[in-house]
Formats: sequence, structure tokens, C-alpha cells
Amino acid sequence: MYLHYPRMRAAFTLIELLVVIAIIAILIALLVPAVQKVREAAARAHCVNNLKQWALGFHNYHDVNKKFPFGAQTSPVRLTFIPFLFPYIEQENLAKKFDYTKHFYLPPNVDFYAYTGVLANPLPLYYCPSDKPGELTLTSAPGYFRIRANYVVCWGNVTRTAPTPSKRRAWESSATTRPTTPPSLEGHALATFWMGRRTPCSCRRS
Repeated sequence: MYLHYPRMRAAFTLIELLVVIAIIAILIALLVPAVQKVREAAARAHCVNNLKQWALGFHNYHDVNKKFPFGAQTSPVRLTFIPFLFPYIEQENLAKKFDYTKHFYLPPNVDFYAYTGVLANPLPLYYCPSDKPGELTLTSAPGYFRIRANYVVCWGNVTRTAPTPSKRRAWESSATTRPTTPPSLEGHALATFWMGRRTPCSCRRS
């Protein structure tokens, strides 16, 4: 009498293997967009938090100084608003190192051909998390190495010096392309304030 044992298969057949691969591919195709959406939502939340921290820094500066900082100034020294906000965005150490009596492009504020100056510190608050890492570390001015940022300000009327007669005539003759504000208008810096991103990022679309 012979005993019958079921025949053992050594492996999957080719069709079974293809079916398994197809199922895995479908699952990956379903999961990738969901993961991407979660990442974009997290990046958007981070980016909004950065804007909130900048806004709080401006308001804290205003509470102490009873005015907003200049968006940018050229006299007595050339500076932007960012160094003035260092103490109000938890960067007291940078504020202590920064020399407010010198132009922003002079040491120790900026070191020539070296990312060692105060303005070369890549603070996380400068960047939207959806931006490409390191994309804003170069500068358009050769040798003056400093860090760029995603966030910029738009301010209202700024104090200006009166233009030369030729510039005034050029403005008056360019009726279709001229700005709405004549170059001779003088006013107070930061009469209006708004802040936004310098470059587009995926978190803007989420």
C-alpha cells in the first residue's frame, strides 16, 4: 500500500509573482500622495509659524521703541530691519556681535569671502522648510558672503532725498510705466508694513 503525499511547490509561479508586484505598486501609488500631503501640511504649519515669529519680533520691537524698525536705511549706515530684530527673535548673541555703527557689509557683520560674519548665520527662522537647502546662501555681490532669506518686507512711504530735475522729468514723461508715487515724496519709514516670502514654495499651494 502506497501513501500519497501532496506535492510541495518550490516557489511562486511567475503569474503569482507579477500579481504581488502589481499589488505592491498600487499600494505605493496610493501612499505616496498621502505622505506628500502630510509633508506639505507640516511645511505650511512651520512656514506660518516662522511668519508669526517675525510678526511677534516686530511688535515686541514696537512695544520697546514705540515705532517699527526701518525696512532699510542708508544713513548714517546701510542696514536692513533684520539686525534690529535680533534681540526680539531670540538672537541676543547675534545682536551682541553685530556692529550697528558699521555698514552691514563690513566686518564683523559680513566677512569678505567667508561665511563667518554675523549675517552669515543660517537661522532656521530665515527659511521656508519647502525651499531647497542652501539655495539662498549665495549673494549677488561678489565677496560679500551673507545668508539670504525666504521672507521679505514691503513697507510704505520711506524717507527719500529729492531727485534731480532730470529724474523728475523722466518720471513725469513715463505715464504708462511709472510708479504711482513720485520719487520726490517724503514720508515716514514703515508707514505700512507687510511681510511675505521671497520665493515660491510648495507650502503656498497646500
